[in-house]
Amino acid sequence: MTAKSFREFCALLVGDWVGHRVSTSSEQEAVRSEWQLALGGNFLQEHWHTAGSGPTLQLTAEAFFRVSESGPGDFVGVYRSGKIAFGESTFDDSQWILTHRWLREPGIATIRLRFLDDDTYEQDVAELSPDGVSTPESHALMKRDRATRAAGARPGSSD
Repeated sequence: MTAKSFREFCALLVGDWVGHRVSTSSEQEAVRSEWQLALGGNFLQEHWHTAGSGPTLQLTAEAFFRVSESGPGDFVGVYRSGKIAFGESTFDDSQWILTHRWLREPGIATIRLRFLDDDTYEQDVAELSPDGVSTPESHALMKRDRATRAAGARPGSSD
């Protein structure tokens, strides 16, 4: 992939994505990510769906990521469990790296997104120990979901 600006990267993310995540707790879990620009294009909003151990994808988290001319900024995520995460992000060499912290609990993770081509991105999550050691937690390979977009349906919505 050729180098992209952060705004180009965000524009490429907009849409519906499907894939599978392999993590330390599951061998292969169905996942879906829906990205859209929000609040006048100043934020990128994500709806993250997971299947857990069941057959049906459910909304797991929603997040807002600040987008500015100077690059990525702060973000906040709200999880179905009631947990709240926040953090900051950087963008370098066409990779978006987010530092994820829980609001009222210990735990820090890094999340790295990078495009393999215009219709495929990968997401790697690693947990950070208090002494800074990074341990891989999960990997997801996401493909653009053209069928959902063509049908005009929004997965997970009841309307």
